[in-house]
Amino acid sequence: MQAIHNKTEMDVLQKKLEFCLDEKEELERYVSDLLNKLEEERSSRLEKESIQQTELRSLSADVPTINNPNDQVELKTMVDAIAAASQREAEVHEKAFKLSQENDELRSKLKGYVEDNKQLLELFEQKAAERNCKILNEGGINENVTTNHTDAGLHEKGEEEQVELKKVVDNLEQQLTEMHEENDKLMGLYERAMQERDEFKRMFSSLGTPNRTEPREFECPNHHNALLLSSFSLTFTKL
Repeated sequence: MQAIHNKTEMDVLQKKLEFCLDEKEELERYVSDLLNKLEEERSSRLEKESIQQTELRSLSADVPTINNPNDQVELKTMVDAIAAASQREAEVHEKAFKLSQENDELRSKLKGYVEDNKQLLELFEQKAAERNCKILNEGGINENVTTNHTDAGLHEKGEEEQVELKKVVDNLEQQLTEMHEENDKLMGLYERAMQERDEFKRMFSSLGTPNRTEPREFECPNHHNALLLSSFSLTFTKL
């Protein structure tokens, strides 16, 4: 009866382990989807920045000086265009920030599942050891050859199950390491995007502002971008 009870407990543990593996696969698919979305956002932003750079080059060639009210109107239009571009950039940063938060939460959940699997493995090993010990004690030295063979088979089967569970845990740890590597790659993509953004800002600065009657309209978007960059960098540092 004790052996049947132990076998039932082992089956329950096996089902729990399979459930954890299913949850882990679902999390991996969700992380993959998030990475794809972030890559799409980055590609879209690069295309928009390329278009904006082309437009700004055209504006800088058409408006070399500001000598009359019409030129001031054109400058105001250019400032509005820059402000709109900054707003779009801020929206992209906000989406990337949310994606990074979701990715961080998924990593925490995956770590929790790995720890749960380790605990299940330890509990399984403990139950298997208790079962084998009780079988040996109940049998005593007068057990016949058939019983000895049966016990040996059960012991061997228990060891094989332990080895398989250890392999599963090692595989989960390996996949967690791979997820860390993917996050490092994601951080590299983000740093590259920030470099491109700095080049974009330097190009804005190179246009010059001959008439300083409206300095706040130039400075406000850059100040907003600096705050967003600081917040987003702190988030990725925590990763």
